[in-house]
Amino acid sequence: MPTVEAREYLERLEAIYTDLDTRYSEVARAWGLTCEGCEDNCCQRVFLHFTLVEQIYLMEGFRRLPEDLKKEIVRRASEYNLAYSKTSRPEENLKLFCPLNFDARCILYRYRPMACRVYGVPGVLKGPKGEIQFPGCWRLNKQKTQAPLLDRTPFYQQLAELERDLRRRLCYFQKYRKTIAQMIADEEAETGLLLRGYDIFEGY
Repeated sequence: MPTVEAREYLERLEAIYTDLDTRYSEVARAWGLTCEGCEDNCCQRVFLHFTLVEQIYLMEGFRRLPEDLKKEIVRRASEYNLAYSKTSRPEENLKLFCPLNFDARCILYRYRPMACRVYGVPGVLKGPKGEIQFPGCWRLNKQKTQAPLLDRTPFYQQLAELERDLRRRLCYFQKYRKTIAQMIADEEAETGLLLRGYDIFEGY
């Protein structure tokens, strides 16, 4: 059974997140973007996540919560997953708060995945097939057309490298595609183990 100590991977992921958050703040300021008073909460959108390492990091934060709060989140995740399964094209049509959203705030904000972190400011992602443009939030100051874009490319490249390293160490080659609610449901189903058949030594 493969065994991996999580500390190395979580610290590397934290470093990526820190750099990303700094750049995001710079771009947001340049566009005059603020979330204060916004009624269109981003946590009602469906975000899909594709990396195992981000699940490990998010669940590290989840396990630190009080037991009663974890039970409430698990209950919410169950309801979310049921609604997701019953909604046609849920990525487009499901408008339901993430199970981690309490009073319009993410209670695991520090641990949120990259897809949550990059949302809002205009951005670009460069790949072998060209560039993908992201328009950003409707609240942007549209007059600031010369403001910079958030280039997501280097951050996703670093995340992909980290994910490849972890998967190679774990001999884990399954496809990964989950919402946060599905991550929480998996954590509960595994009774505290992130992966059936794998040991992850948290050491964190």
